[in-house]
Amino acid sequence: RMTVQIANELKRILNTQDVAVVIDASHLCVSSRGIQDEGSSTVTAEYGGVFKDPQRREEFLKYISLNQ
Repeated sequence: RMTVQIANELKRILNTQDVAVVIDASHLCVSSRGIQDEGSSTVTAEYGGVFKDPQRREEFLKYISLNQ
């Protein structure tokens, strides 16, 4: 939900639909208790405008070194 909220605010502030937001988050609850997996993270993404096109999205992900 946070990723979508950030994307929506960027769209509003920048007055464009062409926004891509990628967040790589570590979960402290996973690393400090339970299974204690210190390398665990979650990546979420939200794309708008031109970034909904798979080719543009791939170009963006390559640029930030997160191509999938």
